[in-house]
Amino acid sequence: MAGCGKDDQSQVLKKKAAEKAKESAVKQVEDVAEASAKKASQELVNFKCDIAGMQTIYFYKNKAKMETPNGESWLLDDYDYVKMNISGTYYLIKYPGEQSDMDLEGMMKTYRNSKITPGVDCELDSVTEAIVTLPNLQIITPDELQDKMMAMMTEQMGAGLT
Repeated sequence: MAGCGKDDQSQVLKKKAAEKAKESAVKQVEDVAEASAKKASQELVNFKCDIAGMQTIYFYKNKAKMETPNGESWLLDDYDYVKMNISGTYYLIKYPGEQSDMDLEGMMKTYRNSKITPGVDCELDSVTEAIVTLPNLQIITPDELQDKMMAMMTEQMGAGLT
């Protein structure tokens, strides 16, 4: 009789493991479906939001652009591009998207909340792909930016010594 109890316990554990595996598979399918639906909805949406006259964001099919008094930046293909003037030449600095001040989900949230948030004015269907397209500038990495800044400082220090 002692052996029967062990078999029963084994069957219960197997059943629980099977249920857990099924729940996990269902959750994965739901997550994939949710991500696909979110991406599809983002691909259909385009909007412009003015935030308190200090920042304008443009969103078009999973691409975005942000304008502030400090400059412009773009978010696309999981990278953040920041326009920067170095010694009179403009460059786009390419950062990983995780380091970005903006993300596509945050922009969608800004649009949804614009109806109840004072100072945030959004217009639907007002953005074209041309607005969010990167300008034709040389793209450099943060390391290349640092090298250019060091070269510029070295040049300025050398000019100051003569």
